[in-house]
Amino acid sequence: LGSDANRIGYGHADAAANLHGVAELLDVLAQPVAFVAATAAREAAQSASDPWADDVGRFEEDESWWLPDPVDLATASGTPVDLADREPRTLEVPGGVSADLDAGSGEIGGKISDLYRLPAVPAGTTVRVTMTSGPIDTYLRLVVPDAGGVLQDNDDAPDTSTSILRYVSDGVSEPYVIATSWSGSNTGPYQLEIGYEGDEEAEDAPDVEELVDPDEAMDDPLDDLPTFAQFLALFDLGPDALSIVADRLGDQRTVTVVDGADVRSEQTLEIRW
Repeated sequence: LGSDANRIGYGHADAAANLHGVAELLDVLAQPVAFVAATAAREAAQSASDPWADDVGRFEEDESWWLPDPVDLATASGTPVDLADREPRTLEVPGGVSADLDAGSGEIGGKISDLYRLPAVPAGTTVRVTMTSGPIDTYLRLVVPDAGGVLQDNDDAPDTSTSILRYVSDGVSEPYVIATSWSGSNTGPYQLEIGYEGDEEAEDAPDVEELVDPDEAMDDPLDDLPTFAQFLALFDLGPDALSIVADRLGDQRTVTVVDGADVRSEQTLEIRW
């Protein structure tokens, strides 16, 4: 790089932090982009199969398209989240609460959030958590610290006023639910409902309808299209890959050197493999 006398400028950047920032931005965008992609794919398929069909509202009515797949607490792993100094409120299953997001709620990850803990329920039981609100663009996250952190998050199910989480209990974990907004700054009232899915005759479990009629599923060519969950998994690959690369990056240094009549900048980037 030449002698010190030839060096006329130095630069330094935290490449890892910059790349992590890009990954976080793409992760925030993954759900709305996946929702748009799933909607567009379904509408295109409907138009191709029957251009005269009037199917307004079918996407919203068919839960199988936008309802998140249940995450299995026995096998899932997640991404870290800092819950330090936050004391959760315990809710029953089934149960619910009406509350307000406001300045007194506190913050988690820079978002105004309320934190709840759900008790362990029998292994194999599927639980659904639903957040609804008029003024808030709802956003839910499911956290099990022992499994690594955030196991599932949901923004629109199927619109901005509703978010849904679903999980299959391992019989021992007491998952946390973070109720917040997509922007992290919305305030206002919301409702949180927790209930069982599955066996209609199970004790204390409310009746639930089958999400898809098996006979209709066999005859409907639209069922061959990728689901919202599959689109979301695809769009999550980018942020996950960037985070892996960012974890291995070190400092980025720039040195500007005078070499005769030439002025050039040379950069070095640390990468740990």
